[in-house]
Amino acid sequence: AGQITDHPVDVQECSGEQASFRVVITGNNLSFQWELNGTPLIDDARITGSQMPYLTVTGLMSTDQGIYRCVVTDGCGVIHNSDAAELTVYDPLTITGISMGDTLCTGQSITLSISATGSNLTYQWLRNGISISDGGGITGTTTSSLVIANIIPAYSGYYSCIITGSCGTVVTGAIPVLVNSPVQ
Repeated sequence: AGQITDHPVDVQECSGEQASFRVVITGNNLSFQWELNGTPLIDDARITGSQMPYLTVTGLMSTDQGIYRCVVTDGCGVIHNSDAAELTVYDPLTITGISMGDTLCTGQSITLSISATGSNLTYQWLRNGISISDGGGITGTTTSSLVIANIIPAYSGYYSCIITGSCGTVVTGAIPVLVNSPVQ
């Protein structure tokens, strides 16, 4: 009787990419059937190897997420189930909205916001290309909304945000925030 010596492993990929699974088994006259969440897979435009030791799924979509395993039948009719391997498909990083800049007077406040979609997003705001941190009336430097309260001329500049997710990094365009000082 055959014995599985190498099981498929978990895969995390971005949508549009590809995922591959494999199983290695000893024995002769083996037949293979890959399953997704217990349903047998069939080769199509995106799936190859559904009845082979190697399975590849291209053009990944959220519907491809789930538990993959291979059911192997050996020449004696004995069924061997591989370990389950989970496929996680991450959403691509896309900016869907961004605040406009403004010209303010000393003491006014402004909130700069970014709308983005994607998996596991993090944010870091910059002023004139340099990372900034919370303090002195500035909050939200690592969130999607940057608040500048009680603005002073030193906070004048071009703001942008580095957004990082499971599928890459995007830097927003510059948002001008200019400060007019009152006439003395």
